[in-house]
Amino acid sequence: MKRILLGILLISALVLSGCSGETIIKTIETTKTISGITTTKTITKTVTQAYNPTTAATGSFSPISFSGSSDENTAPFTVTTDIWKIEWSYTPEAGDEDWALFSFFIYPKGETVLYVGAVLFPSSTSGSTYCYEGAGQYYISVGCASISKWNIKISPA
Repeated sequence: MKRILLGILLISALVLSGCSGETIIKTIETTKTISGITTTKTITKTVTQAYNPTTAATGSFSPISFSGSSDENTAPFTVTTDIWKIEWSYTPEAGDEDWALFSFFIYPKGETVLYVGAVLFPSSTSGSTYCYEGAGQYYISVGCASISKWNIKISPA
């Protein structure tokens, strides 16, 4: 509760001071128990990013496409809108349709732990989703097995 109030106060102070920004606080806590010993690891990351509602709301960018056939991290890409669409598809290897696995995680550039969107083991071979993370630089980490080809396209929503 204190973090939420602190975040609201920080954003209010930025707005009142004439500086427009957005503060994002993400916390991940994992607990593992091995042979009766329990360990807990907490990662908290605070990111303050510039935010210009006029540019972000009206910005546009050309569609960005990636394709491959194995696990891969894409090159970093830049989006200039608040909301963007991710269309994806994959083709299972012949004879391995029941064993095909496909997933991807969307990360801010430079981040390796806290992702901002994901598709995990979908029930169909194509689909789309939206990312509401806003303008910035991102990359996608694709994980797959028994896939002959996958495609991902990012475009303004």
